[in-house]
Amino acid sequence: MFDKKLKLNKVGEYRLLDYITRYCLKKRHLLYPTIVKIGDDAAVVKIKNFYLVFTTDLFIEDIHFKKKWSKSVGGINRLFFYLANKTLAANISDLSAMGTVKPLYCLIGLGLPSNLKIENIKSFYNGLENFCKKYNIEIIGGDTNLSSKIFISITLIGIAYSKKNIVLRKNAKIGDKIYITGCTGDAAKGVEILNNKFKNVNSKIKNWFIKKFFFPEVKLEQSQKISKYANSMIDCSDGLVNSINIICKQSNVGAKIYLDKVPVSDNLKKFNNYLDYVLYGGEDYELIFTSNCNLKNIIPDIFEIGEIVQKNKKIKLFFYNDEIKIKNRLLFDHFKS
Repeated sequence: MFDKKLKLNKVGEYRLLDYITRYCLKKRHLLYPTIVKIGDDAAVVKIKNFYLVFTTDLFIEDIHFKKKWSKSVGGINRLFFYLANKTLAANISDLSAMGTVKPLYCLIGLGLPSNLKIENIKSFYNGLENFCKKYNIEIIGGDTNLSSKIFISITLIGIAYSKKNIVLRKNAKIGDKIYITGCTGDAAKGVEILNNKFKNVNSKIKNWFIKKFFFPEVKLEQSQKISKYANSMIDCSDGLVNSINIICKQSNVGAKIYLDKVPVSDNLKKFNNYLDYVLYGGEDYELIFTSNCNLKNIIPDIFEIGEIVQKNKKIKLFFYNDEIKIKNRLLFDHFKS
């Protein structure tokens, strides 16, 4: 517990969530039982012989994106199209992290400044429709309101047909291997490029990183295979170290990560401090999961990067047998200043 007068920038996102969780975990007399409550990538409610899975995400102008990025993507209309893809991908990634879940319905809340043009909003919904069609998702409603800045809230509802196919963060076991489905760090580099921090980078490489941010590859189909073998799983939207740390804390275990085994894109390797992006950069919607099975010859395109160890809730990083200290100042937190 902490002093109620403390400000959020001193508390941080994860301690705030712990505080909120105490209220949300109170039992209620509900018609349909809640199987998974607050604290995972999504909530799960059992209804008769199936399970509904709920997730929601917020995207706020000047926090998650900036209108000035339109200069780098080909105009404001294209930015809205790209944002639609990004926001929906974030939600689908949360469903992917829960195992074998099929996305069904989407609710959209928009806060919009009055000086936006109708064509901007049309571009946003064109982007949504493009993405929804790919995964057979139906937009069923939402809300719009006046706002001084652009505010996007998306809620996604999916379905799972078996509890065995649902994978949580909290079930990692000592001796489990730690796997990841792909490279991390590229999206974070894309954000820096969008903010004009690398003006001397080749334009082709710039565009590659920008696309990695706006068009991340969600792992929905791969998750269906993984869920048969995984003990725990999370998506790494908050960065690799943060995500593994969450698994460790919720499972009451520790972890060793071997950085020489973590996949890194060739473009990111061109930067001297690429490991900082790999470890602490967010918005890469790869899946991190643990399993007591050797999956190298069972599931394609996954990488074994570490192991779950004794119950100390700590992570140790190794780079070619040398231990590397975690840079706590680089760990992502919404509220820390």
